[in-house]
Amino acid sequence: MPRRPVVLAVLAGGLSACLSTVPLAPADAARLGGSPPIPVAWIESPAPAVYCPADEGQKVWEYPSSRLETTPSGVPVVRVSAGAGWPAPGGAWQTIQDQWTRSIQVPPVDPAAATARAFVEGQGAAPGGPTWSREVVEVRSARPRDLERWSRSAAVLVFEVVRWDLVGCFFEYKPWFDVRATLVDTASGRVEWRDQCGEGPPDRWPKGAAPAELSANDGALYARIIEARATQCANTLGARLRGVGPPGG
Repeated sequence: MPRRPVVLAVLAGGLSACLSTVPLAPADAARLGGSPPIPVAWIESPAPAVYCPADEGQKVWEYPSSRLETTPSGVPVVRVSAGAGWPAPGGAWQTIQDQWTRSIQVPPVDPAAATARAFVEGQGAAPGGPTWSREVVEVRSARPRDLERWSRSAAVLVFEVVRWDLVGCFFEYKPWFDVRATLVDTASGRVEWRDQCGEGPPDRWPKGAAPAELSANDGALYARIIEARATQCANTLGARLRGVGPPGG
């Protein structure tokens, strides 16, 4: 998989995706239920961003002499000792996390592709709903001009990541991602349905692992974690498409 630059905007993707959720109209559901197998596609994901909760890494590496205090009036302020830079120059934390995660910036399997495959495997035989093509293919985007190869199909279902993080602050990371699915009418370009899996990582999710552990054996552990999340996400999206789950966001 070719490497792309880290897209920090992915962190904010969840909000825009929630605002653009589109429910499937009953008339569209009925039409799709009687159509031939609907193609399933995915969009290549950017490299994951490193998400350190509460910015703990930056606090440790760039704010070593700072402390949070509360004034008598109750206003929180940061006190910095004499001579200490705040923040420290040079972007130390960014440099450190880039070095620590370099070996896992290109995952062994694309999260969007893994979710598309899991969706097809889990939802292909769902009773009363659309049938899906067994093959998933890569596309550039969900725009009509990039879906022209399926101009004779009733619709195309496209998967793309809206959040793709390595969650961790120091030496261990939890891969985590959210995926948006968009069902596009190929004749008009109209979005017939759009939703996403957007819940946060649960406490029981596999604990963080060192980059060396994630990349060992051709990324076997890394791939297992991605595929587990992909299955979870695909099941959520499948339920919402069938109208048996609350919309995402």
